[in-house]
Amino acid sequence: MEFSREELHSVPIWVKLSGLDFKYWSPKGLSKIGCLIGKPLMVDQHTESKLGLNFSRLLIEVVIDTPLPEKVMFRSEKGNLVEQQVRYNWKPILCKYCSKYGDMYAYNTKEDRKELWEYLETIHQGNTMPWLVMGDFNSVLNINDGIGGNPVTMAEVTDFQQYIDSCELNELPPKGSRHTWSDKLEFLSRVETVWQTSTEGCTMLQVVKKLKYLKQALLELNWKHFRDILIVVAEANDELIKAQLPLQRDPIDQEIQEKLQQAIVQIKDNEGIMQTNSETTASIFVDFYKELLRRKKMCKIKAFNSFLNSVHTLTVATQLKLVRDYIEKDVKTAMFSIDVNKSSCPDGYGNDFFRKAFHIVGEEVTNVVLKFLRNGKLLRQINSTLIALIPKVPEP
Repeated sequence: MEFSREELHSVPIWVKLSGLDFKYWSPKGLSKIGCLIGKPLMVDQHTESKLGLNFSRLLIEVVIDTPLPEKVMFRSEKGNLVEQQVRYNWKPILCKYCSKYGDMYAYNTKEDRKELWEYLETIHQGNTMPWLVMGDFNSVLNINDGIGGNPVTMAEVTDFQQYIDSCELNELPPKGSRHTWSDKLEFLSRVETVWQTSTEGCTMLQVVKKLKYLKQALLELNWKHFRDILIVVAEANDELIKAQLPLQRDPIDQEIQEKLQQAIVQIKDNEGIMQTNSETTASIFVDFYKELLRRKKMCKIKAFNSFLNSVHTLTVATQLKLVRDYIEKDVKTAMFSIDVNKSSCPDGYGNDFFRKAFHIVGEEVTNVVLKFLRNGKLLRQINSTLIALIPKVPEP
């Protein structure tokens, strides 16, 4: 949001008149004082009902290019000069970079952005009221916030976070699409276009054909936005090697160490805290795979008839519920319970795809699953899997 001088000439601002004598709280008296600042519009409920006599509040329309006074002078009914302090909930700030009100835009390079961060710190030091900072900062607070383009470095994240902390700001939680500029609508549009295509065959075969046709459309979308990803990865690897070689020659060089820190990977631990220390991140990976690959010893337990006869058994109604036919809700619940990071099927479609496009593909996919659960028949195109063989000897 931005307000230029041509677009907006005035704004309403709440004004607080602390210590104002009660005899000036009449509509005529408040209007007279308000006219010294701008155009009076209304008073708040407490001022109108004369509650909380410590101060009165007026909503005044002011011209944004006019300096707002910290105090006003007026004459009393006896002709005496009265000085009144004025406080504002906020003031329109003119951006010194683009001469517009209410906007915020940061430069692309880390060095150029520092000037804006320092400018924000200056505003914060002179501000005593709650404030909201919005705009294009050209920087992120988390490496995972970026998608496509040049890789985000830890140095950029740390630099931005330091200024956020210095200005005592908190990032508002996101709602909706995490990457608002990502082509989610284009993705769904392509899925819908392919899914409306008429195909022949049984219901299961039709879904298989549509997924096959859709793969080409999604490959084109991927190429459009991420075709340079391999080049970016190669360039990042070259930069890492260039940073590591000087460090090997001079391990205590502080400047080289700071450059190398940009390549540190960050990862969340079990408590959701982001860790950047190399030893800590390494231990997190090790612990994860230990937990993933560990084997539990299976113990055989003998069943005693006396024990089985004494336990509670399921009622007939519960037994019938367990053997009832599956319904559409069961299929959707099962699909949405699968983690989006689970390895995709041999056709390349992961569970994240079916979640995001379920309102388009969900009905036909659900029918296919239900038919399989009822008759047990599965097409050869679907009944396939990938097996990764890990050799345990140097020369298998």
